[in-house]
Amino acid sequence: MSKLFKRKDKSVTKEKSKKDKEENEISKITKKMVNFYKPNKNKQKNENGEKEKMMTPEVSPPEVETKEKSTQVQEMHQIINKLKVLLDQDRQNLLGPANNLEYIHNQLSQLEKSRDNNMRQAYNNKSSEINTLQDYYKPLEEFSKDFDSYLWELTRKIITFDWQAKTAIAQLIRIIEEKDEVGHDSGSTSSEIIIIEETRKIKSYKEKFSETLKDSVTEKFGNILNKEKGHLAIIDKLEFVYEDLKSINNQIAPQFPNLNRELVLTYHKNVYSLLDDILQSKPDVVIVFRLIRWVRQYHIIVLIDLHDLQMSKDLLKPQLLDGREQELVDEYINIMCSKIQEWKPNLINNNIEEFIKRAKNPDIIDENQLFRLTETSITINMINQTVEIAINSAHEKILVETIKECCQVIIDLQQDMNRTLESESLKYIENTPPDNFIEYVLALANDQLRYADFIEEIVKRTQTIQILSKEYIYEIKEKTSPTLDGCFRLANVAIEIIMKIIYNEIGEFLELHTSPWYKEPGKFMKIIIAKLRGNTDHYRPHLKLYLFDKFIRTMAQLFVIAYIESMIKNGTKYKMPQCLELMKQDIQEAHEYFGKYLEATEMEQQFDPISKLKEFLTTTGKWIDKDYNSIKNAYGDVPRKLIKKILSKRSDLNPIQLKMLGNIIKTKELEAEEFTGEPTIFSKVIIKQDADTNALQQFKVWIKK
Repeated sequence: MSKLFKRKDKSVTKEKSKKDKEENEISKITKKMVNFYKPNKNKQKNENGEKEKMMTPEVSPPEVETKEKSTQVQEMHQIINKLKVLLDQDRQNLLGPANNLEYIHNQLSQLEKSRDNNMRQAYNNKSSEINTLQDYYKPLEEFSKDFDSYLWELTRKIITFDWQAKTAIAQLIRIIEEKDEVGHDSGSTSSEIIIIEETRKIKSYKEKFSETLKDSVTEKFGNILNKEKGHLAIIDKLEFVYEDLKSINNQIAPQFPNLNRELVLTYHKNVYSLLDDILQSKPDVVIVFRLIRWVRQYHIIVLIDLHDLQMSKDLLKPQLLDGREQELVDEYINIMCSKIQEWKPNLINNNIEEFIKRAKNPDIIDENQLFRLTETSITINMINQTVEIAINSAHEKILVETIKECCQVIIDLQQDMNRTLESESLKYIENTPPDNFIEYVLALANDQLRYADFIEEIVKRTQTIQILSKEYIYEIKEKTSPTLDGCFRLANVAIEIIMKIIYNEIGEFLELHTSPWYKEPGKFMKIIIAKLRGNTDHYRPHLKLYLFDKFIRTMAQLFVIAYIESMIKNGTKYKMPQCLELMKQDIQEAHEYFGKYLEATEMEQQFDPISKLKEFLTTTGKWIDKDYNSIKNAYGDVPRKLIKKILSKRSDLNPIQLKMLGNIIKTKELEAEEFTGEPTIFSKVIIKQDADTNALQQFKVWIKK
């Protein structure tokens, strides 16, 4: 391996030595070349001490002069041929390090300088051989043009940003500057320039360099974008501008600040022309938004991210979109609001109509076996399209206003659906039609979570938009928060209504603590639990996890409420102590069922009100203070009327004992401070249950609680 490297080193060294030898030989020949016409060495001064120009050539014998000319021409051609070889080597890899570039330029400059001197001297000496000299120098002129072409080829390759050596760019710029200086300062008089221009056209290399650079950028825009069809595709393809600007920032700006600015402004003007053409075609809203988003990202990249570009907004002229960005934004917001107001009423009506009509054989189960409503999918899709356009604009005001309007659509829909749900629930209780009302209510609950997921996804997406400030992200959260709350609130209401319907249809609670209850211990509670289990098993697969959790917890809570109400209903009688054992068995039955879904701690909390009332049921005059404080401290809003009513159902207390206990409770109630805490489960218990209160009236009271 070491030998291989040594061979490579020797080979490289040998090749380099050979190249250096050739270059030295060319340099010697170039320096050796003399003018065809040599000035007189005897310098004379005029009266002012100024040097006079030599007008008399040093004439050699004809045969010597001819031989000398021939030798010089041959040597010049040899130099040019060797320089051509070096130029061809560099040309084979236009993105390479251009190792011969500066050397070729230096040698060519000497040859051109020699030519210019000879042409000037020939003119000054009134030589008749000017035309002959021009013919001699044609190969030099052709090679000079070829070298210039090579310079413009290199210039066009600058925007590929794939140079193997930055020194090539540095050499190119230095050569352009030197040639530009030579072109503008030939050192000749006006009459001499006429002759010299015949062989070397005076030109501005800097101007040509700028033109070539601009043309190459314009050509690049055309090559990339002309293949695309449609404005959106063109805007998408404009991503290359960002990448090129990053390359300018990293590769050009640090070393070539002037070139950096020229390139950036050239790109900017091309971008302006392209966007202006799109804007003049009166594009639709989607395209306008994409333009706004692109322009905002462009300004962030050029003015902030790529700080080495050292650009300011004042330098980026003309303004993209002619500075109409805010005008376009305001115009869209007005259009967007008007459009939403146009389709919102129909959208809400369609949602309500689907819920009210309730198809006999509804297709309300999705691929995940969850209940869902068709109109909800349509609503989410319409809102999503509107929000998607706003997100693509990446404009703070557009995004905030669009989300605000779309959230208001959902809120209005929630309010109307809530009223519809209540009215349809009352109709169902009154008539109990054989339709799919419960399935539709559960679908409504599921869909509220779909709305919530949809809104949270929107918020999440906005947080990934780098262009949005924390202030606007916070504002978006504020705008969406009430809508999210409304989603969960309506979903919870739907579950509670379903539970109330389920419990309203369980008549066995009316049998608890009555004569049949004593005759057939455990029978009625088993029926109650069986019905609850049947509903749970039937609806569980079609509910989202959060809603099933709410379903079970609400079922447990309403069980406690229904049980407490069964303790004070008409017909209840507590035969002491037999009732205590039967109550224990019933509660144990319920514990076993709900214990499958709830943790032991939560079970204890849920059933604690029943336990407290069961304990209080056994109170006596001796223990009533303690028993009353126990339940009152735990549940400050427990009604005194409820406690007295429970005691009134005891078969072992006579009227005098009941009155005594009632007075003690009344005194304790008056001594206690007014309850100001959070309402407990007792606030939902209905105490007044007259014999003429039917199921519908009972449900109306229940639903309001």
